[in-house]
Amino acid sequence: MRHYTKSLFCFLILGLFLSLSYAQETAENTEKPTETDLISEKGKDSIVRIGGGGSGFFITKDKIATNFHVAMRFKRGPVFAKSWDKKTSWYIKGVTAFDIKRDIAILTVAREGTPLPLGDSDTLQIGESVFLVGYPYGKYKGAAGVVTDIRQNNEGIQTTIEAYPGNSGSPLLNSKGEVIGIHYGHDPGNSPVNTIKTLLTGATTTDSFTQWRKQKPIRAHLYTEQGKAKYNDGNAKEAIKDFDQAIELNPDNAETYKFRANANASLGNQDSAIDDYNQAIKLNPDDAEIYKDRAKAKSDFGDHTGAVEDYNQAIKINPDDADAYKKRGDAKGKLGDNAGKIADYSQAVQLKSDVIQLKPDDANMYKELARMKESVGDHAGAIENYNQAIQLKPNDVNTYNERGWAKKHIGDRTGAIEDFTRAIKLKPNDAYGYNNRGWAKRDLNDHAGAIEDFTRAIQLKPNDAYGYKNRANAKEALDDHIGAIEDYTQAIKLKPDDANTYNQRGWAKRKLEDHSGAIEDWTHVIQLKPDDAYAYRNRASAKISLGDYAGAIEDYDKAIELNPKYAMAYHNRGYAKDKLGDYAGAIEDYNQAIKLKPDNSFSYNDRGHAKDKLGDHAGAIDDFTQAIKLKPDAYAYMKRGDTKQKLSDYTGAIEDYNQAIKLKPDFTYYIINSRGFAKIKLGNHAGAIEDFTRAIKLKPDDPYAYGNRGHTKSDMGEYTRAIDDYNQAIKVSSDDPFQTSLAYKGRGDVQHKFGNYAAAVEDYNQAIKLRPEQAYIYNARGLTKVALKDYDGAIADYDKAIELNPKFAKAYHNRGLAKEALGQHEAAKSDFEKAKEIDPNVGTKKTHEGKLDDSR
Repeated sequence: MRHYTKSLFCFLILGLFLSLSYAQETAENTEKPTETDLISEKGKDSIVRIGGGGSGFFITKDKIATNFHVAMRFKRGPVFAKSWDKKTSWYIKGVTAFDIKRDIAILTVAREGTPLPLGDSDTLQIGESVFLVGYPYGKYKGAAGVVTDIRQNNEGIQTTIEAYPGNSGSPLLNSKGEVIGIHYGHDPGNSPVNTIKTLLTGATTTDSFTQWRKQKPIRAHLYTEQGKAKYNDGNAKEAIKDFDQAIELNPDNAETYKFRANANASLGNQDSAIDDYNQAIKLNPDDAEIYKDRAKAKSDFGDHTGAVEDYNQAIKINPDDADAYKKRGDAKGKLGDNAGKIADYSQAVQLKSDVIQLKPDDANMYKELARMKESVGDHAGAIENYNQAIQLKPNDVNTYNERGWAKKHIGDRTGAIEDFTRAIKLKPNDAYGYNNRGWAKRDLNDHAGAIEDFTRAIQLKPNDAYGYKNRANAKEALDDHIGAIEDYTQAIKLKPDDANTYNQRGWAKRKLEDHSGAIEDWTHVIQLKPDDAYAYRNRASAKISLGDYAGAIEDYDKAIELNPKYAMAYHNRGYAKDKLGDYAGAIEDYNQAIKLKPDNSFSYNDRGHAKDKLGDHAGAIDDFTQAIKLKPDAYAYMKRGDTKQKLSDYTGAIEDYNQAIKLKPDFTYYIINSRGFAKIKLGNHAGAIEDFTRAIKLKPDDPYAYGNRGHTKSDMGEYTRAIDDYNQAIKVSSDDPFQTSLAYKGRGDVQHKFGNYAAAVEDYNQAIKLRPEQAYIYNARGLTKVALKDYDGAIADYDKAIELNPKFAKAYHNRGLAKEALGQHEAAKSDFEKAKEIDPNVGTKKTHEGKLDDSR
């Protein structure tokens, strides 16, 4: 009994389980089909697979529409179309009509099929629901989406549907199941059904695949495709030969002219490129893409105005083309129309934003919108869109790299490094990620870390000049200019036509004071880019360092010719003219530099210096004052102080020197020497000695301050202490003939005052031996010889002084005194008259002529 009960219970449980399973299966089978399912089901009898590699669909009982590129796969028959279940086959007799541009071919079959109803593509609206049904990866399948764009220039239809290999030739259907387009694989997009209708009206004959491929348009197409492949491989010259063949066979194909124009443009053949674009537009005036390509070429050739005009036309044809707005903005920017540039960029962002609402799950759309936002400087907004793209495609290496750059632009270098590191983890053998992270590390001053990343990039991609340039930049930041030059040299070997690398190597050589090597590099830059004004300026700066001021002026002339608004070139040319003593010419250039850039304090400083040289001390002070207003700089205060001394405003000079020392304490040495001279002029010898003593403490091995202090002590009658300073000056200046000569001259002056005339003559002899061209030393020795009653020797010294400086009034006067002592009264009278002619005040003070002012 128990056994029976247990068996009955098991039977009931089994029955219950089977009942539940049946109920669940029934519920699943009776689930309501989607609209995509219904549309796909309707098309099963009409949508076929062609030759095992594409889709097609019946448009009449004996005609199938597919892509032109699908039909081109078949060089000869037999070719069959098959039903979704592979139970029915249709033999394809050949091609009846085709449209290469819209990628459509109409095939005729040997037996009848069920045609799909053809809708009207002119009534299609953006946002309308559409369905793509075909054979992705060989399996019959439908997909749903919405229309995002309807191109006016070629009537192309863009949707949110993602297509796959095998979808080429699939029908695009509306909610009624009507064909409103045919999908093509490139772009990707869909050609309108109304084009198919037009082709049908002229479909009267059928050619086999073999005969069809012999037609001129088809042969021309083959040459065009062959040319495109060569062009994409970087062989533009050979590509043009194929395009020539295609045009000879089919001279009415606008696309081929466009492709040949692109190839000519890439080779710099401006006239040929523009002629081909013009012909393409003549053949197809409603193709916005041709206008865009011509615009790019014009911009590349420097015709930015013409580029804007072409982008205007492209936008007129297709007002929803975000890319056209963005590129027009680029062209406006190059014309200096920044307001127009921003307006166009903003419109491009708005258009992309509108499209993305229709494609909320498309990661690429978020990336495109992010790029648009970056073009208008909205890096924060771009990062938000990159975030959305990463949520949808978390393993997209490029998105991490791009977000990293956006973070870098807003100063988030740490965040940028995190993104670049993530990209490297996803793709560890990609040199690009290491280069990016290296740049971010450089921004954080981690130059050693940057070098590690750039080195890794070079290991992964040893023939990439970019990695070597990056590492060279990082090495320069660490003052490893030799290592940088080695990397720049390697980059040049890999890419010998990169003017920028020569330019950077030139600067590295300058830092090593290899000015000749820098000139060679900038000469290379000029050969590669003869219209580069900056290269001429750079080369000129190296020539100045070598003292070749005339050569520098020639280069600045060329830089100004190329860029008449180049303020720095005018300024630097003025500096070179100043060095050649052409102060008036220098002032003209400084005037122009100031006119172009009125807020540049350096131009005022240097113009002040030139005015000072011309004796316009008041004008010089005005310029130094303006320089100080623009930039309170120690140099300007110092120069104004020097000039005030020349106007005997010693108090004002000291005030300026004090301010200069306050602004730049490490510039003190020269300034306190100058301040010491001003104090001497005010009779503050003790204060002057304090300044010179301070200068000696700052530079105990510099003879200049010792000499100045010695002169001051001499003026104070402290001859023994003065001689001590001159002795020290001679001791520390053994390697400097100029300073040593000054020290001997100064000590000779003191010896003369001491009455040690023989010792004075010995010091003057040493000074003359070191600087035989200095007239004032001969004059001083002549005075001492007079004191020794050696009048003939004195006259000989005065003769030499006058020979060296024919305007030396004191030498004439002193020679007259010596001649008078010898009784040569007429000769003496002649010398006195000549001295008065040169300087009416000469001879009013009968004191020793050798003063520190002369020494300086």
